[in-house]
Amino acid sequence: MRRAQSLALMGAAAAMPSVAVAADAVKVGVLPISAVAPVYLGIKRGFFAAENLDVSTETFQGGAALVPAVMSGDVAFGFSNVVSLLLAGSRGLPLQIIANGAMTSRTPNVDATAVIVKGDGPVKAPKDLEGRVIGLDTLGSVGDLTVRNTLEKHGVDLGKVRFIELPFPQMLAALADGRIDAAYESEPFLTMARDQKMRVLFYPYYETVPGGFNVTFYFTSKTFAAANARLVARFQRALNRSLDFAQKNPAEARATILEFTKISPDVANRMVLPDWTPRVNAASVSAIADLMVKYAFLKTPADVVPLGFGTTSQ
Repeated sequence: MRRAQSLALMGAAAAMPSVAVAADAVKVGVLPISAVAPVYLGIKRGFFAAENLDVSTETFQGGAALVPAVMSGDVAFGFSNVVSLLLAGSRGLPLQIIANGAMTSRTPNVDATAVIVKGDGPVKAPKDLEGRVIGLDTLGSVGDLTVRNTLEKHGVDLGKVRFIELPFPQMLAALADGRIDAAYESEPFLTMARDQKMRVLFYPYYETVPGGFNVTFYFTSKTFAAANARLVARFQRALNRSLDFAQKNPAEARATILEFTKISPDVANRMVLPDWTPRVNAASVSAIADLMVKYAFLKTPADVVPLGFGTTSQ
């Protein structure tokens, strides 16, 4: 009798539907540029879902704006440039780097970011930018630093150049109508600029660190990381998987960029993609930290270790 009851209970338990555990909802702050394609690929391919994460995105103008958004908890994770993150860390903000973002090119004249000018305009060389205006997505960011460094290498008096902020999508119109004389632009807008007969003046990332460097990272706050250690580890695994997938599947990365940037298929197929890798070139981060002192972004070199930029060199 007892055996029959036991078997009946086992059968009833087997018949009960399993209760699904609700996925943790997390919001990621991103920029409207091709470099964030791995996040969208991770969502579409189910890499985040496999870690029981329901990931959504929110678009910001520049990486510097994402630091306060993450610190305030408006977004759980953010995508920002190395300069903005080093600045924030040097000011005592409790940031934690959790994954690589994108690497710059190691090949001359092939990169996803450049300074552009009108093809038929008066600016033929960097020196011609003295007395003129350059558009940057954010002042005090990686674009600002690397553009200044490149201009100085070409003998430009930085005191004679004016820098203003403009969102990436507005750069081309501002350059076309003469509000700025040069624009710091990233893909997919760089390919669109070439189609509008604009010309690359120089590639600031390559000229600053020819061997390639980690220009962007994904980060969170140390407070959030401490309170949600397992969630952060799951997000990190999924994101690293997404970075690796994007690097190995450029056609799918281009198709995904087409979806979230609303550009034409032709532009998506021709634009230069960044390098995506889970590994961090820590030496390049230190090199940028040193340049930040040279150009008075910082008084002393930032300590990159507490922020978690990593120690694995490529």
